[in-house]
Amino acid sequence: MDRIEDLTKIKLPQGWVLIKIHLKESLIVTPDSKEKSGPQVDYADVLVVARDIEDVLPGDVVLDFRSTEGFVWRKEQYALVPRMNIKVAVERSNFNFDGILGRKTKRNLTN
Repeated sequence: MDRIEDLTKIKLPQGWVLIKIHLKESLIVTPDSKEKSGPQVDYADVLVVARDIEDVLPGDVVLDFRSTEGFVWRKEQYALVPRMNIKVAVERSNFNFDGILGRKTKRNLTN
């Protein structure tokens, strides 16, 4: 993967979505964290969607998903996710990046 110049130009098989994962930055322990290990996902940016997917678009924000296809590219965390494993996604304009206390503001989609 490190030899890929631009991840947004990859070709995906039908039904797949490439997302960039943003991990929670808070050190606060939540009550349900006993059941989960490792860093928690805050949200993810949709980077690329397969040609057959019409209801999720690049730039959308994913709030809930399942994936086992994660990887690191240029020190950032990404995942390949089947569309059916994306449970909640919203348009970028419908997501409040400033709404959570203690989190750094992230307004721009970056690679």
